[in-house]
Amino acid sequence: MNLENSENQWFALQVRTRYEHKCAMILRSKGYEEFVPLGMLRAGVSPRSASTNRQPVFPGYVFCKLTANACGLIVTTPGVIRVVGYGRVPSAIGNEEIENIQRLVDSGRPACAWPYFSAGQRIRIMSGALRGVTGTLLRAKNLHKLIVSVDLLRRSVAVELDADCVATLGFRHECTSDKDFPSASLQRRFDVVSAF
Repeated sequence: MNLENSENQWFALQVRTRYEHKCAMILRSKGYEEFVPLGMLRAGVSPRSASTNRQPVFPGYVFCKLTANACGLIVTTPGVIRVVGYGRVPSAIGNEEIENIQRLVDSGRPACAWPYFSAGQRIRIMSGALRGVTGTLLRAKNLHKLIVSVDLLRRSVAVELDADCVATLGFRHECTSDKDFPSASLQRRFDVVSAF
């Protein structure tokens, strides 16, 4: 497994479940940039009932960026099982996917694990704490969720976009027609996104 030409690229590491933080700390001490996205414990939890104890959104995975000053092999890190890829070839994750997840968890909005979701209307948030995040808009139980996926892992994370939040963030809509947006009623209610 040769990762020499993979500097400044993100990879997903499969790690022992509940060892995400330990692996991340050891990788950081080796000089790697690591990322463990944290969110609510399970999909569908109400933000009001969510505990303050945040858990990894992708249990059993740590994201790791290869850097020039890193020393030590990734796979010799205690708790690391493998570098995720296709077959026996590690596959890099696009910077945009990692940045979307980072912005989502850093926004302070409740985020939770969500079943992998790739179909639907792709949107980009135009302003506010989630500015620049791209994902899929989904309506579930009279709520609107932004779903951001990591295709390599086939896993997703969701954050609510409710009417109160949207109004305070002052999003603006830039769709060219009703057919660019999932529904005209949603378009009127959410002055939030640019579809592409």
